[in-house]
Amino acid sequence: MAEQPQRRPDWGHPGRMVGDGILAGTGRVIDDAAKTMLKDAPKVGRFVLKKIPGAPGLVLDAVELVQAKDKGRKIASMAGGILGGAAGGALGAATGPGAVVAAPLGAAVGSVAGQHIAEDVYDDNVGKIAAASAWIKARNDAIARNLLNEVEHYTRPPQFRHHY
Repeated sequence: MAEQPQRRPDWGHPGRMVGDGILAGTGRVIDDAAKTMLKDAPKVGRFVLKKIPGAPGLVLDAVELVQAKDKGRKIASMAGGILGGAAGGALGAATGPGAVVAAPLGAAVGSVAGQHIAEDVYDDNVGKIAAASAWIKARNDAIARNLLNEVEHYTRPPQFRHHY
């Protein structure tokens, strides 16, 4: 079989040049921030930050979750950010030649939008969620009471009546 000639990357495409430049500049900023974080981090923290990609974001999310007054709202916000980021990144990646710029931009915008939409949905339904939780608790308490009464009824020693 004849060898196929090597294809050169098409560096002349304006979308690729601009996109690669934006990504390279953003990557340098992120790398500089990561190096600064690593200098101040303890040894165990440095190991985690170096070995697990995305660890700084996970640590930030965990700290925000621990400090949040409403944990349910924060969890909804985080889930919305993940789903929005994935959807925005997928839509950006589907743009063809502009995907180099559109995918990260779509993921960032989608993540922020997803967080805000999830928070709004949670805020709109928090009353319904609280009412449903109260109903479930009351229902479980009633079932437990009924079960306890049944167990007590069948475990009581029999009482004989004397007929005179």
